[in-house]
Amino acid sequence: MDWDNFRFALAVAREGSHAAAARSLRTDAATVGRRLARLEGDLGGSLFVRQDGRWRPTPLGEATVAQAARMEEAGAAALLSGRDAAHLRRRVRVTATESLAELVLVPAIGRLHAVAPDIGIDLIPTAVRLDLAFRREADLALRLARPRDAATVSRRVGEIGFAAYAPSGTDARNLPWVAYDDDLADLPEEQWSRTLRQDAPVALRSSHATVLKEAVAQGAGIGVLPCFLGDADPRLRRLTEWPDAPRRPAWLVMPEALRRDPAVRRVADWIAEIFRDRRAALAGEAAD
Repeated sequence: MDWDNFRFALAVAREGSHAAAARSLRTDAATVGRRLARLEGDLGGSLFVRQDGRWRPTPLGEATVAQAARMEEAGAAALLSGRDAAHLRRRVRVTATESLAELVLVPAIGRLHAVAPDIGIDLIPTAVRLDLAFRREADLALRLARPRDAATVSRRVGEIGFAAYAPSGTDARNLPWVAYDDDLADLPEEQWSRTLRQDAPVALRSSHATVLKEAVAQGAGIGVLPCFLGDADPRLRRLTEWPDAPRRPAWLVMPEALRRDPAVRRVADWIAEIFRDRRAALAGEAAD
């Protein structure tokens, strides 16, 4: 078995096509196809299927790609041995929701720069769940749901608390509600919101907490928001008469292949320090 063929499988999993994998490997698509065919022959099964315009791993493919990622990690660890790792990776791509990126990560960027000036952050604020394991769309993800992907590793760093908010200086009893889209009906905060508002009218729906926060501030209605977002805006007031407000664990996720990368680990420690220092405010126990 030619172990070099594993890196071709890893590239196809990350890039989604033979042509894109070929570009990343600086070869041609025909070579990628031949290498995959040889590996499939050695392993005795198909590694990928065509779905939604992309080549996606089969169960055998997922196991093979995970093995290839571990091989890549071992090679990277050998390369890092005896060197100053900070000079091998200077930028780390971090993804988080817009509100976590703006109000939690960005205010603390100076702290990271003070202790690791050679590490830069490429911050990707989005609610879309980027692919860390195969396409490597980010190096670290801050998420409120623990992924089940075997090719990633997760670390719980804290909790995010939620509460209901109304515009300051208004009588909340006469207001409608703002809420998350129906696509997000399974979120704990949206389920709690439904129990509170019951049959009350919903004036606005959105998939973005920042949009709902602004809608509340503009008087559109009551909304359930992350406490770090609602408490930071003086135009909002927290409604404390409802018990059992949800909390969601915050997870820091990275590809398994990067868990020993010194720069990625340093950025992960920085995010964990932020959550530790702001534990009460992020959990909704107190405002900053």
